[in-house]
Amino acid sequence: MTVVVVQSRLGSTRLPQKGLLDLAGKPVIVRVLETMKRINADAYYVATDFDSYSRLAPVAAECGWECFAGSSENVLSRFCRISEKTDADIIVRATGDNPFLFYDAAEASVVRFKELSEQERVDYFTFSGLPHGSGVEVFNARTLLEAEKNTKEPFDHEHVGPAFYNHTDKFVCVFETAPEKWNYPDERTTIDTPGDFKNAERIMYAIKAAGKGDSFVASYIEARNDARCCSDALTKKSGCNVNLYNSEDIMAALQEPFVRNPILFVPSVEEGHGTGHLRRCLELAKALKADIFVPDGSSLGTLASAESLVRDAELEPFQIVRSLPVASKNEVRPFYSLIVADAFVLSSTLASELWKLGPVVALDEGSVLTDYCDYLLDIIPSAVLERKPNYKNSGFIPLPENRKSCIPEVIRTALVCIGGEDPAGFTARCAESCRSCGLLVTEVTPEKPIANLREKLADYDLVVTHYGFTAFEAAAAGCAVILVETTPLHKVLAESEGFVCIPADSFKDSVILCDVFSSLLERKEVLYRYTVDNSSASVKSSATAQLPLFIRHLSQGTRQFCPFCGKSSVPDEVVFRSKDKTYRRCQSCGTLYLSWISAEKEIYDESYFFEDYKKQYGRTYLEDFENIKAQGKRRVAHINHLAAGSKAARAVGNRKLLDIGCAFGPFLAAASESGWRPYGVDISESAVRYVNENLHFNAEIAPFPDCSFKNLPEKYDAVTMWYVIEHFKNLDSVLKKVNRLLFEGGIFAFSTPSASGVSALFSTESFFYNSPKDHFSILDMKKCKKILKKYGFSLVKCVSTGHHPERFPCLAGKCHSGDKASSGRAFGWGIVNTASRIFKLGDTFELYCVKTEEVGKK
Repeated sequence: MTVVVVQSRLGSTRLPQKGLLDLAGKPVIVRVLETMKRINADAYYVATDFDSYSRLAPVAAECGWECFAGSSENVLSRFCRISEKTDADIIVRATGDNPFLFYDAAEASVVRFKELSEQERVDYFTFSGLPHGSGVEVFNARTLLEAEKNTKEPFDHEHVGPAFYNHTDKFVCVFETAPEKWNYPDERTTIDTPGDFKNAERIMYAIKAAGKGDSFVASYIEARNDARCCSDALTKKSGCNVNLYNSEDIMAALQEPFVRNPILFVPSVEEGHGTGHLRRCLELAKALKADIFVPDGSSLGTLASAESLVRDAELEPFQIVRSLPVASKNEVRPFYSLIVADAFVLSSTLASELWKLGPVVALDEGSVLTDYCDYLLDIIPSAVLERKPNYKNSGFIPLPENRKSCIPEVIRTALVCIGGEDPAGFTARCAESCRSCGLLVTEVTPEKPIANLREKLADYDLVVTHYGFTAFEAAAAGCAVILVETTPLHKVLAESEGFVCIPADSFKDSVILCDVFSSLLERKEVLYRYTVDNSSASVKSSATAQLPLFIRHLSQGTRQFCPFCGKSSVPDEVVFRSKDKTYRRCQSCGTLYLSWISAEKEIYDESYFFEDYKKQYGRTYLEDFENIKAQGKRRVAHINHLAAGSKAARAVGNRKLLDIGCAFGPFLAAASESGWRPYGVDISESAVRYVNENLHFNAEIAPFPDCSFKNLPEKYDAVTMWYVIEHFKNLDSVLKKVNRLLFEGGIFAFSTPSASGVSALFSTESFFYNSPKDHFSILDMKKCKKILKKYGFSLVKCVSTGHHPERFPCLAGKCHSGDKASSGRAFGWGIVNTASRIFKLGDTFELYCVKTEEVGKK
């Protein structure tokens, strides 16, 4: 007899009542029961606790399931009592917080369990490698009772399965690698936290949008408007229709960009900021299937309420966020991959909240709190912002396709659109002045909106508005444009971009205002802005300048913190921004680090050592092997000198050296010739194969430091990293691991680019711009001593390398290292070269340290 048992209780501390949360029109538990009912079995039970029974039993009954109540903490007992009650032979276990179970994998698990049991006794079976939350466990019901008696461990009784697989001396447990179609171990579908539930809503939306499951629009929206936790009425309304989605549908949903990299838009909804920020974010949220934060009680004026704009946008209910989630250590993944702030001017409170929640991209940000922003994207041209954005592109302004073919001889019609709020009443006064000049006027107000306004602008000869998207859209449509000074800043911006702007003082007297309009209409040529050039003030309509696509690209970027200190309570100072990168300086240790990168991830395959290396150095890595080996001999000499002076040093010939990031092994060869027993570690399969097969040294493919060596020693006399340390995102774990690998008195040596070299000091912009995208830290030689001491190392020797006198300002463009044509130039080059070495201004450096104490023990 086969019994399917779904365990569920409502007392979760991380996400209370999660089994009854409404997931696309049905309680979470109902979606689980529908899926598991598809498995061929003799009985179906919900195993809950006494406190949850009264609420779960009716739901279970509606779905054709029995409900059994037992201990809250002793889940194993619940399963055993059900086994005794049903006289089960096989029990299939699932949990009620997994609405995306692979029922086909579950069926296959039962079949496989039976097949194995025919050959020998099997007590436990599961497919390993399924997404976390999509698998089931199959038990031998008879031996489950023995397992209960065998263990007193609370963990075993709480999680059931460990009663078997934590006692393999008594029970036969099979973890079989799942077939490729189900093997996605890095995915997560379970619901354990608020963030998980938010992700489940996205997955369910993607599944239903693909035409799977029950009717989406009617049941989902109706249910969501009723309540978040499902009542008895909602349970009956949801029914128990069988879910139509399978494992393929679930995996397809997980690959959707809005599921994999969710985005939250945070527009300004404060009174006085207008409705443009909200409108732009609503449009983007709809295009990207992203969430948008519109708090209850938004202070936009009643005539242009946030709620009416949100309602007209026709977003799905789950996309509307009423309160910002709070970042929690319980969350396995961030709530959002990207938070896009369109706040006009970020407040310190909001900036701090957003920064703690996830990576922040700010659109046209006008505050001084830009250190809270991982990425600054300026779209509307601004000549007054002194700070540098990551990227500036006015081509992202969505320009109209409908445009005038020529300038009208006489301006006859006018559109007045001053914004959604217009607290000063500029719209009515401008309309009155235009009418006094004989124009046929249309006013845009919250009560009289114009649908798809952007494409209707060309229907008017004149557009009166304020500095913003509408101004650029109207200009591109071929309209005459007059702007209004709504704030002093807007006037400066308008005039800097070549627009005519009526000063606020003109609105004090209606006669004066009429005269201003009349005068401007007589000089209508100044009202047109047709010129398109390559300057910062130009506006281009380009098929490639699509803001939603660019934001989607940014959502795939990566935020990082100081590789030594981790995340701080407030953001570190930003020192450089470019289209693909942001650099910061750690306020604690002074390290420069790559805090944001939107470029593609570097892959260390053969092309990295051959094609890419040749582009930079003119030859492949193997062609350069002897030169690199010669540098290795010089470095080994420094290490030998330190080893000879160490009281803990072992005899020559017995000393073991580990080169992390050994590549094709030139340093291993140099170390071997100097009497060391060299070992290597690298993540490149081809490099490690070359070291093993051609150089005959022991090397392993291993992602240091998160690895365990299979065939390499546990301790070493020296550990080296030559231009490798900058490739690690988490140097705290790296240096702790290096410390554990070394004997007392062992040597740690490494080389890396310098934050205090000539290029960093005198060509800062190009230095950061050209720094490789896989260099996550730029160390300052002067600050390394203190950092290394924290990890149990004493800095003994510093060697400044990579000297380039031609990079000094005094010689830039005048002389190169190989220029010997002029003795004067050569003499100048020599002086600068000497000074560079004395003051350690090389663009790279090497450090040699000795382990003085043990740190980072697990």
